[in-house]
Amino acid sequence: MVAKTVDPNQTSRFVYNASYDNVWKQAADVLAKAGFTLDRQDYRLGALTTLPLPSTQIVEFWKPQQVNAVDSLENTVNNQRRSARLTITTVEGKPQFYEIAVQVLVERETNPDEAIAGPVFVEGSGFGRNAITLRSDYAAPKDVPGIWITMGHDPDMERKLLDVLFGRI
Repeated sequence: MVAKTVDPNQTSRFVYNASYDNVWKQAADVLAKAGFTLDRQDYRLGALTTLPLPSTQIVEFWKPQQVNAVDSLENTVNNQRRSARLTITTVEGKPQFYEIAVQVLVERETNPDEAIAGPVFVEGSGFGRNAITLRSDYAAPKDVPGIWITMGHDPDMERKLLDVLFGRI
């Protein structure tokens, strides 16, 4: 009997003597059950990508994307989203091995015209010349969408998806 310790920071794992078709179907099902919507599927290259999914907030503890409270609190304070990419590749020199890798990217929305200041008086509305309401600098304008900046990856979500997938293969 051979025991192998899996590195907790590892985002890819190897599977031995598994059917490629079964791994592909299980991977697609795991991503769907985690709440992701599949975007691109390339069966021959072994790549599955998802559309961005709004990240769960602290009060949404029942959602399958919920991994830990720290991430949930950060998602509550910031407008964040996650997208996943799962790849299945053959291991060179070992025809019965597949390497399965998961990458979950975290993006945060920013307001392009944010400024550190208080309320702004638009068109003299503070002086009664107009009926336009006040707008805070932190409120996103209706006609300008926010910009999504990649913050990094989510290793906890990656491990969770790998654990669920390897429990099903």
